[in-house]
Amino acid sequence: MELNGEPVLNWEAESRGKVEDFAARGYIGLQNHDRDMKTMFRNIFIKSLD
Repeated sequence: MELNGEPVLNWEAESRGKVEDFAARGYIGLQNHDRDMKTMFRNIFIKSLD
């Protein structure tokens, strides 16, 4: 994941634990934990990792 062209998150799946059970398809959700804070998203792109 990048923010303003800089990487802010990098995650690689490992074969241990329940990762193997994760769904290959589904919804992507964006959330905010502070209900009093205004949150806006702009220019969100989803890239396939196949």
